[in-house]
Amino acid sequence: MTQQSLDQTDKRILEILQKDSSLSNAELAERVNLSSSSCHRRVRLLEQSGLIDRYVALLSHEALGLTLTVFIEVALNKKDKETRDSFMERIRLWPEVLECHFISGEYDNLLRIVLEDIVAYRKFVLDKLLAIPEVEKTRSSISLGQWKSTTALPLGSA
Repeated sequence: MTQQSLDQTDKRILEILQKDSSLSNAELAERVNLSSSSCHRRVRLLEQSGLIDRYVALLSHEALGLTLTVFIEVALNKKDKETRDSFMERIRLWPEVLECHFISGEYDNLLRIVLEDIVAYRKFVLDKLLAIPEVEKTRSSISLGQWKSTTALPLGSA
């Protein structure tokens, strides 16, 4: 199953699950006008095809005391595969790093991290990030607020 083979009902199922994956199959079926068994079958096909990657609970950063979000651009001292792989092995181990993107431009990677405060940020940069021998330079931007945050992908069914 590919995105091109999705019908409007499949797209509606995906849109609803992106907003609330805790719905029971009966509730989901009612919202998309299907029988429970038909809805269940469609969801299983979406899971098996890989269109549904996983189900998660989204936690509140603020409620957990993780009030500082920082975007860090990282330039590596070499551009070869071994250097990238070594950097990524370390980054993947750090729970503060929510995302790491391989980017074009002056810097090679863009990290999004969440931490308690500026003290934790300083410790992260000095004790972890700059301790990686492959890191040549970094540039950080501290988020002052968030205008939009979503995990829902645009499916074009509306």
